[in-house]
Parts: sequence; structure tokens; C-alpha cells
Amino acid sequence: MCRQPTTRRFRRSVGLIAASLAVWLGVGGLCLGARAAPLQISGAIAGLPGISPHMRVQSFQARRFGTVIPQHFDYSCGSAALATLLTYSYHMPVNEMTVFRSMVIHGNKALIQKYGFSLLDMKLYLQRHDLASGGFRAPLSKLEKVGVPAIVLINEYGYRHFVVITGIEDGRVLIADPAVGMRSERTGVFERQWSGIFFLILAHPAVARASFNRGRNWATSPEAPLSLSRFMVDFSILRQIGAGNPTLF
Repeated sequence: MCRQPTTRRFRRSVGLIAASLAVWLGVGGLCLGARAAPLQISGAIAGLPGISPHMRVQSFQARRFGTVIPQHFDYSCGSAALATLLTYSYHMPVNEMTVFRSMVIHGNKALIQKYGFSLLDMKLYLQRHDLASGGFRAPLSKLEKVGVPAIVLINEYGYRHFVVITGIEDGRVLIADPAVGMRSERTGVFERQWSGIFFLILAHPAVARASFNRGRNWATSPEAPLSLSRFMVDFSILRQIGAGNPTLF
């Protein structure tokens, strides 16, 4: 979960970014859990039509992170959530460390050191990549109607944590969580944890809709994100929406 970064942890993380990149592949395997392993099938079953003697089995943990980029630091949920959104909803592959490094280099280091990343850090990152974005204070039902993934801040058991909403259906919210992988939560439970603001990328809405409730056939076309303009919040609010800010909720 995201926790408020201490000065020592923050400086150490920034100082070791280059080293972290060097060991990225080695660390990644630990966070994703066990990889797919071959399963041998022998005896009478192997001789049945259509049954291959060799199958690949993927662990439950690996499946949960199949479309979620895990956070590698206890306070880097913001960079992991943004990397997840870009990679799996917008088909713009980027790893957590690339986003982390860019937001630290270009951000307000004093505020990041005190509170961690904010939605404003994410907005400015996307702006540097020519992607329009915005934060909106609106009910969850509005996001369901719009039908695009969103980054949100939740407070779960005292921890403020960025996650990605990737679907809403049948009274449940589908969540890409950088800490534990893909999970779902009852709408009522989620709304008690949620800050009330969701953060959207406004570019390429058709691409984003295809990843929301993936596989679902929409009965009607959802509204475009720009129809949310009256719900938009300003930069000062985005700056406050950070995992370490104790004044939010």
C-alpha cells in the first residue's frame, strides 16, 4: 500500500533509480509471483483425443497481475497506477520506474517527499506526452455511464492508495490494484473508501472504452469524457489528491 514517504526512504529511492532499473527484470519476477510452468500429463488421460501431454499452468497470483503493473516501493502506487492505465487501457507500454523517475525529476520534490505523488504529478506527466487529462468530482454512476478507466485514491484500513477502476457492473467495481493485482469490491464498500474524485485521460476515448468492462457488449454508446466538463476540478484540488495527504478523508 502507499504510505507517506520518509526523507530517508525518498532520497534513497531517488538515488538508486539507476540501480533499480538495472535489476528491474530480476525484481519483476518476484512481484508478479510464480510464472507459468509446464505440467506433465501421463497415463490414460494423455491418450485422450484433444489432450496434450504438456500444458502450461499459470499461478493465481500471476493471473491477478496479468493486466496490472505492480508497485515496487511502498509509496509508488501513483506511478504504478498510471503505468497500468497507459499500458493496458491505452496500449502505450511504459514501466513503473520510467513514470516514477519522470514525476520525481519534473515534480515538486519537497511536496513529493512529504506526501508522495499527487494527481497533479500524473497530469503533468501526461501533459509532457501530449495527453490531455483531468480530475472530476462526480458520482461513481457517472463514470459507469462514461465507460472509461479512471485512477482514483482510496483510503483502505488507514492507507491512502492509488488504484485504477477498470469496470463497474452488477453492483461491483473492478479494480487494478498495484499492491495486490486485479480485484473487485462491492460498490457500497468502495464508495466509503473513495475520495470522490476520479482522474481520466481524455485522449483516445474509443480505445479506453474497449478496455472498460472488457468483453461486455454495450447496449448503448456511453458518453464521451468531455461531457464531464462541469464536474472538472482545478489544479489546486489535483495537487491535494495525494496518497500522503492526511487532510483529505
